[in-house]
Amino acid sequence: LSRFSKENINQENRKYTRTEFEDWEKSIKPITESKLSNEQREIKEDFKRQYNKDIVFFDGKNNKKGYSAGASYTDSKRINIDINQAKEFGTNKIIYHEVMESNILHNLESNRDIIEPALQKIINDPNFEKQKTKFWQGQDGAIPNDYLIAKELLCDRYAEMKTGETW
Repeated sequence: LSRFSKENINQENRKYTRTEFEDWEKSIKPITESKLSNEQREIKEDFKRQYNKDIVFFDGKNNKKGYSAGASYTDSKRINIDINQAKEFGTNKIIYHEVMESNILHNLESNRDIIEPALQKIINDPNFEKQKTKFWQGQDGAIPNDYLIAKELLCDRYAEMKTGETW
């Protein structure tokens, strides 16, 4: 991923590519507004008003590319959410996680000044290895590099802070 420094990307482990993600994003078939519940439409409106983000719900059962949610690489105002994952983990938690991902991806100045030091602090924490193992428990493939895991942990904590709910 182009936004990660070379030293982080070169760690051996699972490889994530921007092309893979963009291909997934292009394959999404959004659920039409008329098929969303009133609650889902309200959530979309709230996040549009508060964060200027368009929430695109899709049915992950019809999309087998391996992602259940994601902030768009090509559109800083778009967040994609699998409706099934939202039901399982909580719509707001997943959306807040992806709002943070989007901010990391598209706001390079705060990324450099705030996010990078926070990620280094997470990685250098004595409990990071334990957190990393717990985070990846039950997942397929090799554990991603430390930077990606730290970013995911940061986004999870942000979502928990905003919703008051833990994962």
